Amino acid sequence: FFLGSDWCLWCKRLEKETFQLPGWKDHASRHYVLMKCDFPRKLVLPEAVQKQNKDLHDRYQVDNRVPAVIITDAAGKELGRTGYFPGGPEMYIEELKRTLDPNDPSKGPQK
Repeated sequence: FFLGSDWCLWCKRLEKETFQLPGWKDHASRHYVLMKCDFPRKLVLPEAVQKQNKDLHDRYQVDNRVPAVIITDAAGKELGRTGYFPGGPEMYIEELKRTLDPNDPSKGPQK
């Protein structure tokens, strides 16, 4: 999850409306290894964290388009990406399923 925690409105909304809620936390803890790469404007992160975040930012070519949620396999190969999606945990989980397999008709229409 690439975000600007202290300046990006959509990042804050995604965190509040989805990522901080039990429905998401329960699902994510069973299916994903979560990582945040924060790019705050006011808060100064430790240098090692800044370097790690920048390296990942460059690797996945985020180009300041946050929020960016990038799904990878265990080796770091990108499988899909999305960003803010309204509707809370249930809708976000469905959006991730569509993102990972857009051709599966059982996952419903793309929005």
